[in-house]
Amino acid sequence: MCAGNELFFVALYVRNFLTTVDDLWWFTLLLIVSGTICFAKQFINVVQIVNASRVLASIDLEDRERKALTAKKE
Repeated sequence: MCAGNELFFVALYVRNFLTTVDDLWWFTLLLIVSGTICFAKQFINVVQIVNASRVLASIDLEDRERKALTAKKE
């Protein structure tokens, strides 16, 4: 998946320098295939960062509650 992501950006870069129509269809197809992989990878990244943020927020909340309870006992 990471290779497909990088391939998308490399193909986008190379396609910029192509001038003949014969070469363009090949790289356009490559962009469509690798672009789908790139989009899927970016979507997974967003899901992971949202999940990690929620986990860290819950850990932070538990720490604050624990500190508040120990402060009340003292």
